[in-house]
Amino acid sequence: MTAGNLEYSTRLVNTASSQFLKDEVNRRLRSAQVFDEPNQSTHDDSVPTDPEMDSDDLEVQSDIVTTEEEIQGHSIVRAICCSEIPAQDVTMRDAKSYCAILFQDNNRKPIARLYFDRKVPRIAIFTPEGEREQFDLESIEDIYQHADLLRARVVALNT
Repeated sequence: MTAGNLEYSTRLVNTASSQFLKDEVNRRLRSAQVFDEPNQSTHDDSVPTDPEMDSDDLEVQSDIVTTEEEIQGHSIVRAICCSEIPAQDVTMRDAKSYCAILFQDNNRKPIARLYFDRKVPRIAIFTPEGEREQFDLESIEDIYQHADLLRARVVALNT
């Protein structure tokens, strides 16, 4: 990993962590406020609370939320795949409806997709041929049951 990539990754992780914590605090404050004062609104959601944020940042912030489960899922997939490829080649890119796990941060080389925003969490693993197989998960740790498929996919992508 080059120094530039390390600096970029560090900055990205710090920004994501900070944003996640801000979102969680805001969500909890809003739910507490609704619980305490169901008929009164003392906070105007249309006004940014952070003067450094512009309206574009607010749109992106409200659209895509990276959850702790997605981060844990990415870490598990990375741990499984690092037996075949360097760990830094397994990257995460969150979207509105799923969290993509990519090879070398290339959306044309997907390893898996995590669907944790529904009642039954699910992982979609791409086969070496590029077809998608979906599996329901009872817990995040169930990803380990599909380690062979994940390894086969990254071996195919790395050749």
